[in-house]
Amino acid sequence: MQERVILLGAGNSNFSVKAQRGLYLLLAFVFGLQGGLSLARERDSVLWLSLGGLLVAGGLFYLYMALTMGSKTARLSPKVRLTDEFIEFRLGFFMASIVIRWDEVRLILLKSYRTEFELRESRTEVKYSGTAELSLEVKEAIREFAERKNIEVHGG
Repeated sequence: MQERVILLGAGNSNFSVKAQRGLYLLLAFVFGLQGGLSLARERDSVLWLSLGGLLVAGGLFYLYMALTMGSKTARLSPKVRLTDEFIEFRLGFFMASIVIRWDEVRLILLKSYRTEFELRESRTEVKYSGTAELSLEVKEAIREFAERKNIEVHGG
């Protein structure tokens, strides 16, 4: 079974997935450092302990986002996953996946940062964001898999 996974990142179209991951790692470091310093400096004040704890939690959250965003195998990472049986769009960390089976697809329309699927009994439109290079990569992968399945593709 052939599979291709394209990471979408956090949805910011100004930065590549690699740059977004680096930014999240930097934020994780800054939040963790500031939280650690707050906890070490002010042990008597409940406010400072709470703030320090929140900052450390924020650092852990950003670390999780960075590690997840860069992983093609992470369940929650935003990605487009194409297999011989289906195409899956996971558009955000905490959003449900959109899964479309190839045997249901009759026609695909590739548009700017969105794809329309004409299915046997309905029509589905998937909008995503990212860089122009990322959009091109997604379209090429969809076209490649659709051609193997003899599905008509327009646009791109």
